[in-house]
This record gives sequence, C-alpha cells and structure tokens, in this order.
Amino acid sequence: MRLNEVTISRAILEEQHRVLINYPEMDAAVVVGGPSGLACAALLGERGVRCALIEKKLSTGGGMWGDGRVGGLVINWTPVDMAGLHVGPLTVACTCTVDATGHDAMIARMVERKGAASR
Repeated sequence: MRLNEVTISRAILEEQHRVLINYPEMDAAVVVGGPSGLACAALLGERGVRCALIEKKLSTGGGMWGDGRVGGLVINWTPVDMAGLHVGPLTVACTCTVDATGHDAMIARMVERKGAASR
C-alpha cells in the first residue's frame, strides 16, 4: 500500500472514530489537564474507570513543561469558538465530574450560568 495524505487521513479518522464512538457516555469527566487533572485521570483509568480529560488548550500539563501528549479522546472546541464557526457541538454524559481547574467551583458556576440562561 502506498502512503499518501489521503491514506494517512483515513487511518486517523478511522482510529479516532473507533475511540470516539465509545465515549458519549462515561463514568467521569476530568476538567482541565494540569498536574492534578492528569494525575486524577491517570489514577481513574488505572482503576478501570471510563473517563475523559477535557482541556481547552492543544497541550496538557498546565504549568508543567513536557511534550503534552495524551492518548485517547480529544475534543477541542477552542479553534471553532475562536473562528466564530457554527458547528453542532458534541455532547458527552458522565456520572461524575472532577473540577481540576484550581479555581473555586468554576465548573459548578458554569453549569449554573448555563442553566439560568436556558430558563
């Protein structure tokens, strides 16, 4: 088989589809991929908990230096938001959310604001 850009793109799409199709529902969502979020997601994963790490940036690690590579599900909404594009968002559901932002109740406040806006 001759490798070209189309073949490589097809392989990436097939692999990511295989991963993504299993994650609309999960046990835990860990919000923010800084040191505490990465540690939490790793520990949960080691214990067989189906979890996703949700990070705004293209790299993880927060204040840590490193290569920032993470295997698994990646949903990056920032470029869509920055470009002002209208794209239907992907929705995932989880039993538990871990707020690893380092800010007091940031995720709870965001959920509260979105709930108030929809009323």
